[in-house]
Amino acid sequence: VVPSLVIIKIVDVNDNAPEIEVTSFSSSIPEDSRPGTTVALISVNDLDSGLNGKVICGVNEDVPFTLSPSLQDKMYSLVTKSPLDREKQSQYELTITAKDAGQPPLSSEKTISVVVSDVNDNSPEFLLSPYTFYVTEGNHPGSSVFSVKAFDRDENDNALISYHILRDGREENKLASFLNINSENGDILALKSFDFETLKTFQFQVVATDSGTPSLSSNVTLIVTGFRFHLFLALSVRYWQNRLLAFCCLYTHYRVFNIF
Repeated sequence: VVPSLVIIKIVDVNDNAPEIEVTSFSSSIPEDSRPGTTVALISVNDLDSGLNGKVICGVNEDVPFTLSPSLQDKMYSLVTKSPLDREKQSQYELTITAKDAGQPPLSSEKTISVVVSDVNDNSPEFLLSPYTFYVTEGNHPGSSVFSVKAFDRDENDNALISYHILRDGREENKLASFLNINSENGDILALKSFDFETLKTFQFQVVATDSGTPSLSSNVTLIVTGFRFHLFLALSVRYWQNRLLAFCCLYTHYRVFNIF
């Protein structure tokens, strides 16, 4: 018997799905990140050989992220492909898919969550612009006469608003020295009693500033008009006197007409 060497070659079949590994993952990314900013490194591996081990990797298309192939085989960078806006969408669920070239192909998925963190990119906004309000003549000094309200589309400290009255020394703002404002809630207080017989109306400006770094602010104009209660009361009495007189005349005419 002559010994013989028999070589048995095992032909690969596609029986292994690709494996996905996420490394250097940053779960939060600022909303002002430029396109091309790296969020994570992705590596894929397939235990099969040949086409069965050749893997194509991708991410769902409805997100502002994409996979960029690395110089190293089977390595990818997950990067931003377009600007982000936390105020429109603050979190993304990214599904990474790896698919081999076998017949039939096998695939696997891995989902990661990316949070878009806030930056101070929105100024405070007032609910009205301008504001117009009336102050009763003879108002009590120190009493609240009006209130303004602003909101900020950012979050946390970037949305924390404080108020102050603009005091720049200009002629149109000189009467602002007779007013004060609660910096936290926007309530406006009169520091003196106004006389609207000589001054019919005046205006001033309120500034709303957020607590971001750097902070952002916006102004609004407030128009103050005097309300003379005694004059209003006198006119109201005169109005109802005229209405009552007209009613009495009509009633008398009706009675005389019915007699004849």
